Amino acid sequence: MSHFIIGTAGHIDHGKTALVKALTDIDTDRLKEEKERGITIDLGFAYWKEGITVIDVPGHERFIRNMVAGVSAIDYVLLVIAADDGIMPQTIEHLEILKLLHISSGAVVITKIDKADELRLKNLEIEIKNLISDSLLRTAPFFKVSSLQKTGIEELKRHLQNAAKQLLPKLDRGFFRMNIDRSFSVKGFGTILTGTVLSGTVRNDQWIELLPAKKAVRIRGLQKHSQSVEEIKIGDRAAINVSGIDNESTKRGNVLAEPGHMISTNSFFAKWYLLKSVKKTIEKPIRVRLHMGTAELFCKVHIVGESIQAGKSGYIRVVSEDPLVCIRGDRFIVREINSSMTLGGGIVLDHLYPEITPELPYLRLMENDSLPIAMREFINHHKIVSVTEIISVFGLSNSIISNELYKLEKLNQIVIVGEQGTALDVNYFSVLQKQLVNAVEKFHQERPTDQGLKISELRMKLATAMQGDVFDFVLKTMVRKGVLTEEKEIVYLSSHRIQINANERELIEKIKSKLAQTPFSPPSVEVIETEMKLPGSELQRLLRIMVQLELIVKTDKNLYFHADAVREARQFIIDFIGEKGHIKITDFKDRFHTSRKFALSLLEYFDAIQVTSRNGDHRDLLHP
Repeated sequence: MSHFIIGTAGHIDHGKTALVKALTDIDTDRLKEEKERGITIDLGFAYWKEGITVIDVPGHERFIRNMVAGVSAIDYVLLVIAADDGIMPQTIEHLEILKLLHISSGAVVITKIDKADELRLKNLEIEIKNLISDSLLRTAPFFKVSSLQKTGIEELKRHLQNAAKQLLPKLDRGFFRMNIDRSFSVKGFGTILTGTVLSGTVRNDQWIELLPAKKAVRIRGLQKHSQSVEEIKIGDRAAINVSGIDNESTKRGNVLAEPGHMISTNSFFAKWYLLKSVKKTIEKPIRVRLHMGTAELFCKVHIVGESIQAGKSGYIRVVSEDPLVCIRGDRFIVREINSSMTLGGGIVLDHLYPEITPELPYLRLMENDSLPIAMREFINHHKIVSVTEIISVFGLSNSIISNELYKLEKLNQIVIVGEQGTALDVNYFSVLQKQLVNAVEKFHQERPTDQGLKISELRMKLATAMQGDVFDFVLKTMVRKGVLTEEKEIVYLSSHRIQINANERELIEKIKSKLAQTPFSPPSVEVIETEMKLPGSELQRLLRIMVQLELIVKTDKNLYFHADAVREARQFIIDFIGEKGHIKITDFKDRFHTSRKFALSLLEYFDAIQVTSRNGDHRDLLHP
């Protein structure tokens, strides 16, 4: 059976702590101040039967932050209302908070029935049913108890034990996550962190991450239900003894998580419901207290759109004064900064690039309960996102995310790039392909006599749009489609032909003629420049064109050979080695009546293009 977490809710002095004690025989008021004042100030925990924990929350309006921290991870709530007082302000506020946190399972417990007569109890029950009629607890069962006289306690116990057996499996996100609700030190052990495991499993000696500090800590010991264990899992109330951090560096509201799955942020977008009781419209940014998980933060709420009226919902951007940790689907409560009023609550939708305000249709789609639809819209909105970013927003393990991405790719809705994993919206992928081709087209327009541009240069031109694996993938896609050709570290349109005018053609023929006159002892660039009376830059430009047109071959910095000479030399080498087994420089010199300088330049060129391989004073054939 999964661990069953029960939480109390209700007004101060309505008997929540006494009820927990009657159920579990445990007094959850542990603080000296709580004993002296007779009220619950902080969270109290009672480990009842195996697998069942009761969390007692304070009812005083000053400690709502502690109440929210307590009920944020419960499975079942006991809405406690005293028979003598009846419905009070925090009864209503706690019920609103339960509604905003989407807590739907629970029971109504009328306490102190020894202080009320039957008529009073009957009328109170009618009042409570009216109160909860529009809440998620509208079908909740009622129990009437006296904790002092133990009246009705056994019936409530049986009900809770039966509810525990019927607990539905929780959503396991595939990685360990726990919101910290207590942090303290024990002499000889060090820092102890407690909370309810929201997802995943963790074992002794495992390294986990403390957020938002992003501090690595190692687990030294684990307790579940006050018993030492080797492993804790989703739903467990756990105490974790960690090393690597002191108690002063941790606090309620921090998060423990498996590394690589959650990040800290100072802002997120959300759907927000403004309570009817607020009786005003929110238009301008307001400073508020935000309660999320076990954390309390000061934030500013910015309306996305025109306004949000009381009793209505809308979209907001929340900007926190301190880092927070959240994922899509996390629920939160918003309260006024300087009063006891709860303004409303909401659900996190997206925290990636929160400085860029999205369109309202996107935020509406991010509410979708369908994970594939939400992920598709998320990728469509952000255009290009890493798998790591998707994991950090959706709060799901790599394997779950990768599986969903694979399905979307099969439906041709996204494109996945690279081993590390980057997801592109399929329409944006088309945009990137056009950008890349347009960049190459522009190069050809500006330099029509060049065969193409260096891939490194093209990468730099498109650095703001695509980098790394994405650039490589888009380039290879266009090459595979036959739109572009990649050759010797340059890229060009497959349809591109070098454009030369009549004057350039005449000069090229003259250069070819000079190289052909002494094909194996060609003149240097300086000699050609002098004889043809061409500026050096112009000659170099023409030589580049000739190389690209494969009319000549450049063997080293200052030597160019006619292409016919190179083909003849290559065939000779292949035939000679085929007959003799290898070739020496002297063999080449003798055949072509050239100097060592030219023979060596050509032979080293054939080594470079892997026709031959040097072996001491001779060369062997590699590839004909």
